[in-house]
Amino acid sequence: MKRSTDWQNSLMIYLSGVHAVPFQYGIHDCALFCAGAIEAMTGVDLAKGHRGYASRADGIRKMRKAGFDDHVAYFASHLPECHPLEAQAGDLAVLDDAAMGVVQGRGIYVLTDGLMTTVSLLQAKRAFRV
Repeated sequence: MKRSTDWQNSLMIYLSGVHAVPFQYGIHDCALFCAGAIEAMTGVDLAKGHRGYASRADGIRKMRKAGFDDHVAYFASHLPECHPLEAQAGDLAVLDDAAMGVVQGRGIYVLTDGLMTTVSLLQAKRAFRV
């Protein structure tokens, strides 16, 4: 997987387009938010065939049926892991509760209370290069 030459602009357009989209499992949750960012940067849709679940438990069941423990394991199977403090803009970060977000500088874009916000990169427990 390789980022396009215009990945920064594509990522900003994607983030601008989803910043106020309400959180909804199977439509716009942390895993699909990250998959959308990856698609914006690379053209690769890692969520293809994995959308359309109604709850976190339903999403986990869908991942297990596909052979993965959860969404984090799924991304780990497609992206190289790096130390969170080595993560760069556009990489993915995982927080304590398995929530995921997109790295931007010293912050991580995440979905909280239904909308996109940022938290410190220091909160990341794992990170994956895109």
